[in-house]
Formats: sequence, structure tokens, C-alpha cells
Amino acid sequence: MLSAGNISPIHNAAYNQCLDADLNTMANNGTKVQLWQCNGSAQQMWKLTVYSNGTMKIQSQHSPFRCLDADLNTIANNGTKVQLWDCNNSTQQQWDLFSLPNGNTSIESNHPPYNYLDADLNTINRNGTKVQLWGPVGGTNQQWY
Repeated sequence: MLSAGNISPIHNAAYNQCLDADLNTMANNGTKVQLWQCNGSAQQMWKLTVYSNGTMKIQSQHSPFRCLDADLNTIANNGTKVQLWDCNNSTQQQWDLFSLPNGNTSIESNHPPYNYLDADLNTINRNGTKVQLWGPVGGTNQQWY
């Protein structure tokens, strides 16, 4: 179960891969976020911090000044790009975590239309799986631990 204050990997329940910041794009805002085989590296470590409104900041430990961010240019659509961006406390960097009966967690964007962190089913069985926002489908590709 994901919880505030801990520094840990975030695993996707569908294929047991880790949320990963792409080292090849780490130098700038817009860093690609993907799934990758878990390896314990800093780009797979995340710190969850509670904002005063109860939502969470999900902060990279490879670049601690960068946060998980939903791209505002595509946020109204399924397939919204998820990236790292300088932490700025905006709603596209605020996340609601919901515990599920199976012990996993769903991660919902706090920016309308409130879609869920989602691993692309077309690429989920390999390194580099696209991580995006998508409307609720209830599948394990939208479950994390």
C-alpha cells in the first residue's frame, strides 16, 4: 500500500513493473515517465507528501525538485501525457490515492477530468511502457502498490 512520507518504488499491479523516470530525458521539464523492470535505482524511487487539501505530491528522488505532472495540453483527453516537471503545487501535480479491497491503490489526478494513472495495455509487457491518464476502467493497469 502506498503511503505518505515513505520513499519507495511505485509498482504497477498488472505486470509488476516500476514507475520510472527516463534518464535520457531527465535534464529538462517534460521528463518521460514510463514503466520499467524494477531495479531499485533513484529514478524509480518516489516520495509521497500530503498537501494541506489532502491530495498527494509524488516527487522523484532522482531529481527531488521534480514532481509527477499531468500535461495540461492534453489533460482533457484519455492518453494524457504523464511527465516530470518542476514541483509547483499546481492541480496537475496533485494526486488522490484510493485504497482498493485487494490492497492495491488507484491514483487519480486532482485536475479535471480527474482521470487515473494508467499503464498502456498495448505496451504493458515490456520496458518503456507508456504511463498516461485514462478514465476509470478498473483494471490492474490502473492499480499500484
